[in-house]
Amino acid sequence: MKKKLKDLALFLEQLRSHFICIEYVQIDNVEEQRKIKEDLIQNTEEVEKVLAIREEMDAKQELKSKYAKRSVETTSGVERLQLRVAIEKLEEEVYELREMLLQSKLDAELLLEKDLKKKLKISKMCERLLSSLKNQYEQLNEEKRELRAVYDTKVKAVAAEDMEELIEVRQAVRDEETHRARAELLAKYGEAFKDRFFDEAVEKVDCEMRGKVYVKREQTIESPKGAKLYPEQKSR
Repeated sequence: MKKKLKDLALFLEQLRSHFICIEYVQIDNVEEQRKIKEDLIQNTEEVEKVLAIREEMDAKQELKSKYAKRSVETTSGVERLQLRVAIEKLEEEVYELREMLLQSKLDAELLLEKDLKKKLKISKMCERLLSSLKNQYEQLNEEKRELRAVYDTKVKAVAAEDMEELIEVRQAVRDEETHRARAELLAKYGEAFKDRFFDEAVEKVDCEMRGKVYVKREQTIESPKGAKLYPEQKSR
């Protein structure tokens, strides 16, 4: 019985470590989504606005050229007058559009069409990446649900009189398993690894394993070593 309890304690702590790794990936995922959304706002809105203005300017310039050609070819004085009025109106509209471009937040060199289209292409790539990150986040949620079902089943099967001992055994191996999770994430992310993300992941996992709703703290917190384990409720 002692060995079974010890094996179960180790299994549950390994599950907890896996939860921490998943949670870390999700926290990092959310941060990446936030950055990409900022890039999209910065790139797409202004670029599309400028491209639309340029397209409208080109269309009006083309129409102006057609009117000018017809004005030379026509023998009707009335039509020539009408075309002259239309051309003057188009010139005013093109001038207004050019002023709108000058007021754009984009730097002058970015007004080149090829650069604008390049930025627009980058925005489309960001949209695809954002979609991929959202899918990854949902897949991780599904994995957490499946693991939580396993975790709850194992805990509920423990007799009430063995629960305190189970908690003590889990406490004894907790630090080692937490460090293992950190080492795994550090190997995966390298220099991009963030301690604050890891601390948040640990706190959230421990909170949810106690059956509580996690509320993210604004200030940075240090991950407590040997955090106290709370008895899992048999009714959960």
